[in-house]
Amino acid sequence: MDINAAADAIDKFLQGYTGAGGRKPVEIRALPSADQHDQIKVWVNLGLAAEKDDLEIWCATCDKAIRAALPAVGGAFDLKIRADAM
Repeated sequence: MDINAAADAIDKFLQGYTGAGGRKPVEIRALPSADQHDQIKVWVNLGLAAEKDDLEIWCATCDKAIRAALPAVGGAFDLKIRADAM
């Protein structure tokens, strides 16, 4: 799987994903990194309701879920996941 297909697979997966605290992404961006050829940068907006949540825990559980659901992606690419509450 090439990096663009992997980023698309992550995007599709996250559209149905509910993570820590029962939070679902309201906005998702999964893109190949411009700096690292094997890295996919994932950004999610969890909405204002997640403002007091521990976003690092959400990211860590999301990373594990992606790797479990999409082993070809998690095994081949470095994932950098960031969540915001906006």
